[in-house]
Amino acid sequence: MNTRNHHPEILIIALILNVGVFATWLAWRLQLPSIVVLLVCGSRLGRALVPPLSHANLESALPILLGSSVALIYCDGGRSLGRRPLV
Repeated sequence: MNTRNHHPEILIIALILNVGVFATWLAWRLQLPSIVVLLVCGSRLGRALVPPLSHANLESALPILLGSSVALIYCDGGRSLGRRPLV
């Protein structure tokens, strides 16, 4: 049984995770907000891996995409907050 290209989705998910880890490390190394590097990498990688969405598909997925994006930005901003008291 040939299982070499049996599940390309697993390879794509592994690639996305590895690029995300590398982008986060690169942002830390360059002292940039990680969201900037993640967005650039995601936009470049997304065009290559994900087929273009039709208007109907994008309209139904828009609330999920926006909610996930806002959550990611909040989490990224929360990581960079100082731990000192406000007063």
